[in-house]
Amino acid sequence: MRILYLTQSHWPYIGGIETISQELIEGLHGPEFEFCVLTFRDDPALPATDMRGGVPIRRLDVSGAFKSRDAVLLASICREVTTICREWDPDLIHVAFTPPTGFLAFASRLRRIAPLLVSVHGWWPALEESNPTATRRAIVEADWVTAVSRSCLDGIRAFEPAVTERSSWVLNGLEPDPTPPRPLPYDPPVVVGAGRLSQEKGFDVLVRAFAGLRKQFPDARLVLAGRGISEDSLHALVAELGVADSVDFRGWVRRDDIPALLEEATVVAVPSREEGFGMTALEAATRARPVVATRIGGLPEVVEDGVTGVLIDQDSPDQLHAAMHSLIADRAHATELGEAARRRAEQLFSRERLLSEHVDLYRRLGARAAEPAVGL
Repeated sequence: MRILYLTQSHWPYIGGIETISQELIEGLHGPEFEFCVLTFRDDPALPATDMRGGVPIRRLDVSGAFKSRDAVLLASICREVTTICREWDPDLIHVAFTPPTGFLAFASRLRRIAPLLVSVHGWWPALEESNPTATRRAIVEADWVTAVSRSCLDGIRAFEPAVTERSSWVLNGLEPDPTPPRPLPYDPPVVVGAGRLSQEKGFDVLVRAFAGLRKQFPDARLVLAGRGISEDSLHALVAELGVADSVDFRGWVRRDDIPALLEEATVVAVPSREEGFGMTALEAATRARPVVATRIGGLPEVVEDGVTGVLIDQDSPDQLHAAMHSLIADRAHATELGEAARRRAEQLFSRERLLSEHVDLYRRLGARAAEPAVGL
């Protein structure tokens, strides 16, 4: 079965969608499933045509067209997407949904080429507008819609009830590093936050909470890994709060280096304002790190409050400070939560389950496409 995988961002970038996309493609590409990736070319240094692990990658200059709102250029790109799809002749088109990929799927009329599987990894303001036509059409026209959490699926079904009978939730899954995790470090205690440095990730809240934490633990360190539009403002904030000497901005961390990054942590903080699932929380769990996360979106499905981590209200530096303080002050409890998180990740969020559920979906949708048309 030939599967065209449409995603806004792909290797060498990292993030939730990119990580799960790689787990899925690397895990299933082989004799039964043959993948081709169609993605955006935001970095002109990346080649338009590429290959990774035997999987061809096509990159298109899409983002500029969206930013400029150039209708003629967008129409041209949609025709190019249609041409690539027809030439590759997929049996199934799998869209890692964001509003731009949803628009491309609808505007390029991909459902006329092959069955359409749309996977929603998060929640965007576009889904809350009164009439987001392209977004709605992409979801409505999908042969099947999946969501990465029950919370995300509930949001999709509320947004468009017509998809209720052809939608399901498929939890993210990871192959954990087989090496035993190292003990939690306390000399000094380290807080790690990882992800896109943007407003919805709430790292400004983490910086404010960390400034308070430093008063009880003067040698504490904060590591922020990632890049994004909030990076400059976060640098300014740590300087304003007088903690610049204790905050380490790491930039992007290679996917293979994420386990080592998380093992630096005594506590991993996920203070998001929006989160469809929470890959950082899951990755932390696989390394037996206790997580403090906001009680929003899919995070309560990843972090079991009081069992594998601590849940707090969003935009609450005081609650985040108190939760981090309690875990650093009580080593035995923090270790217990981390170990419970690792066990739960192995039971509920395995790569094997992620792949198995997608195999079932691919086969079912592929079989439906192979059925002869009635009356012919």
